Amino acid sequence: MTKDLSGQHGVHRQWGRFGTWGRHRHDWYTSQTKAEGALTDLVKQKLARGYLLKLPQPNG
Repeated sequence: MTKDLSGQHGVHRQWGRFGTWGRHRHDWYTSQTKAEGALTDLVKQKLARGYLLKLPQPNG
């Protein structure tokens, strides 16, 4: 999630083939709660379609 200078909260999505810039999209919301809800719904939709979560790996 991200926040802009006017106080809106956003969800940034990026997809595409590995090795390319792919596509991206920003969805803006008036509150952090709404943005978190939208992100949660998006994750639920992707998991229902068979996507898997990939957790960030620590550097080292």
